[in-house]
Amino acid sequence: MKKRHLLVGIILFTLIFAPMTVRCEDIFAAVAHDLIEQNRGTKGFMILDVRTPEEYEGGRIEGSENIDYYGDDFRERIEGLDKDRTYLVYCGSGNRSGRVLKLMSDLGFKRVYNLIEGITRWQREGLPVTR
Repeated sequence: MKKRHLLVGIILFTLIFAPMTVRCEDIFAAVAHDLIEQNRGTKGFMILDVRTPEEYEGGRIEGSENIDYYGDDFRERIEGLDKDRTYLVYCGSGNRSGRVLKLMSDLGFKRVYNLIEGITRWQREGLPVTR
C-alpha cells in the first residue's frame, strides 16, 4: 500500500510540476482519480468521455463532458478544444480513448491522459460514477 501511495505521489508531482512538458500517456484509475481531485474546479482541466450519449447517460465520471467518438462532428469538436488544457479521456474499455489519445497527441495537445481500461476499470476499483 505504501508503494502505491509513493507511486501515485511521484506521478502527481510530475503532472503538477511539469506543466510545460508534453505528456500524452495511459494512466490507471487510482492515478486518474487523484488527478481529478487535484484539478477539481480548475478551468485548465477537462474530463472527456468519448462514449456514445446512451453510454454516457448510463453512468459517467462526475464533471465529464461527452463528445461521441462515433459522432459526425467528433474530429471537428476535438480540434476545437484548447490544446493547452489538461485532458483525462475515457471510454468503456480504453479502446476508443486510446485512439483519441493518439489523435490529440498528433494534433499538438500538450497534456492528455487516457484512463486504462476505461470506466469499466474505474467502476471495478469502486470509484464513483454519477448518472
